[in-house]
Amino acid sequence: MAVLWILLLAVGLYLLLGLLYRRFWNKGLRAQLTFTQEYGVEGQESALREVVENDKLLPLPAVEISFHMDKGLQFSQEDNSSVSDATYRRDIFALGPRQRITRRLDFVCGRRGYYRIDEAGLLARDLAMSQQFLTAFPQNTSFYVLPRPVDAQRIAIPFSQLMGSVISKKRVYDDPLEFAGLRAYSREDPMKYINWKATAREGELLVNLHESTLSQTVTLLVDMEGKGVQQADVLNEEGVRVAASLCRGLLSAGIQVEVYSNGTDVLTGRPLAIGRVAGAGSDLSLQKKFACLQAGNGLPPIQSFFPAPGEGENRLLVLISRSQREDLCRDLAAWAGKRPCLHIAPYLAEHPDLPEPGNLRRLWWQA
Repeated sequence: MAVLWILLLAVGLYLLLGLLYRRFWNKGLRAQLTFTQEYGVEGQESALREVVENDKLLPLPAVEISFHMDKGLQFSQEDNSSVSDATYRRDIFALGPRQRITRRLDFVCGRRGYYRIDEAGLLARDLAMSQQFLTAFPQNTSFYVLPRPVDAQRIAIPFSQLMGSVISKKRVYDDPLEFAGLRAYSREDPMKYINWKATAREGELLVNLHESTLSQTVTLLVDMEGKGVQQADVLNEEGVRVAASLCRGLLSAGIQVEVYSNGTDVLTGRPLAIGRVAGAGSDLSLQKKFACLQAGNGLPPIQSFFPAPGEGENRLLVLISRSQREDLCRDLAAWAGKRPCLHIAPYLAEHPDLPEPGNLRRLWWQA
């Protein structure tokens, strides 16, 4: 008889425990994923913070958090990751009563891009491991991987060519009313540009950067036609790196730039179009735009983004394109008939000898 009562009591406790878990398993349960930084650069390391909390008295002996995102971020702990068209990650926690657990998942920024996590799935089991419960928690965390800067000595060649063209055509006048950022003081800087408050705060002499009043603008066109073929992908990515590095140098020198591309912005779904910007303070927002730039197939020809007749007189045109199509070379030659133009052409192994008509200068850039 005693054994029977013990069995009945055990069954009753089991049923009661199952009822409690079915009703309260997700009470006080939270899961949050956040990138520890807003952005990184290709090749750098960063981390994702994973937080789960069980704010109730019922323990959860097994809680599995799962999420997926683009495989361009490469996690250091690969045991819980599977990679196919995307990275699928699963991590298991054991949560006691009123417990919060935080984990740091390190990763390498393997590929330029914009990464989001919109949802985390959660699977939990009861104390007897006989029931499982499913839910999902909305997430709102994102991360930019900016283009890797190209070698400074290599980018100095096209940069010098551009600066020579700018200086030969227009003088650069600083507008003292337009603040653009700070940089370290050099002996050539006027004393009036020293920012004494920033100098006292940082412990070194810093000067104000001012926007430049230029009637001339450097217009960069980035051709992103072609995707899915290894050579096209490599050359397009190198082209984005060159464009991003050129923009950084031009902005630091106080030159206005604008960027257009037949590639789409992943956030808007439209071709990339960045109107005139100036000043080193604009660099980060511009680099984020480059992070969001996507290549594609069947895109509009890049020459359709050339400035319209009458709009290009005060522009220096820089085309970054691996393409050697006859129609592009013809349209580029027509543009360069009266106006300066630089074509930076990424290539892998070898390149043809193409003519440089008019004011066109072509720079072959080995990726």
